[in-house]
Amino acid sequence: MEGLLQDIEPDYSYYADVYHGTMGEAAFGAALPDALAEVSWALWPGADLAPIEDRVKMAVCSVADAAGNTERRLVSYTAGKVRQEFGGAGFSLTAEAGIRRWLGGTGALKRGRWL
Repeated sequence: MEGLLQDIEPDYSYYADVYHGTMGEAAFGAALPDALAEVSWALWPGADLAPIEDRVKMAVCSVADAAGNTERRLVSYTAGKVRQEFGGAGFSLTAEAGIRRWLGGTGALKRGRWL
């Protein structure tokens, strides 16, 4: 992907071996463009990412997990023969949480919410 994160884009081996993600390579590849766009949008233009490169990669992997693992957003409850499924946090909330987890306090994030 061209742009702010082109030099520090995580690859599948980083996602699987460092982040310990559970998606397959094809699912990760499909989710990666959205994850890169989401993280890029949250960063200050011109932010110095070199000192936090690993944290940025982890944020991208976290957002890719939110985008690519839709079943992880379902919450279910079973009591006897009754089963109820609820939608968990939506993609925007899950992505925001992942970005804030890895990049909060670094000074690289724009202020405010990006829902």
